This record gives sequence, structure tokens and C-alpha cells, in this order.
Amino acid sequence: MIIAEPREIRAWFRVKGKFNPPSDATFLASVTPDRKITGALAFHGYEKPNVEISAAAHAIPRALLRAAYRYVTVQLGCTRATFRTRADNVPAHAAMRRLNARVEGELDRFYPDGCKQIIYGLMKEDFPFNG
Repeated sequence: MIIAEPREIRAWFRVKGKFNPPSDATFLASVTPDRKITGALAFHGYEKPNVEISAAAHAIPRALLRAAYRYVTVQLGCTRATFRTRADNVPAHAAMRRLNARVEGELDRFYPDGCKQIIYGLMKEDFPFNG
């Protein structure tokens, strides 16, 4: 994992994740040796003890998850993270289960096409890759 420029990651999010990260977002990314981004996390809405995390990825390697855990818990001092995803995003729901995240709520007709949004919470002590 090497660091990509924040502007590169932001642009990648807009294309791959169809999400424009807020201006206060910070990023971690997984990149290939030739500097192609394969997965990225945007951290935003920080208000201790919580930070929101948005993901855009082909795959998110464990090294990136471990780095995210350290960033959230050590650097930011948070004890939880919030993730939001579309109800029809099956891969995201599978990833949330693997991370031991819990469904904390739903927002009906959140997206322009009428799809609901699912809100997940992940507590520090439940994170499986905390090593």
C-alpha cells in the first residue's frame, strides 16, 4: 500500500463509488505498484467518538482495513464508525457482516430511485482486524 494524492482518490470516489466525498474528508487507499487505486476509504463527519466511513473498491485488502482501524481508533480516538449503503448493494452488506458491523437503521426512499439506505455501526471492540 502506498499513498495516492487526495485529489486522485477523491476523483476515483466520484467515478467508482458514485460519491463525492465532503471537503473535510481524509483518505486511505490501496494502490498497485503502478499507482492504480484498487480500493479507497473516505473518513468524514468526524465527531468524537464517531466517524463516518465511505468505501469504493474492487476489493479492500486486510492491510487497508488494519490501517483504517489504527487511523480511527488511535489517531482520531474514536470508539465507533458509521457506514451507509444502499439496500440493494449486496457486496457491501456482505462486507459489513464480515466486519461485525450491526444494522442501526434504515432510511426509506433515500436515493433518487427510491432505494432505501441502510446504516451500519461498527464498534472498536467488534472490529475483526484490529491487529
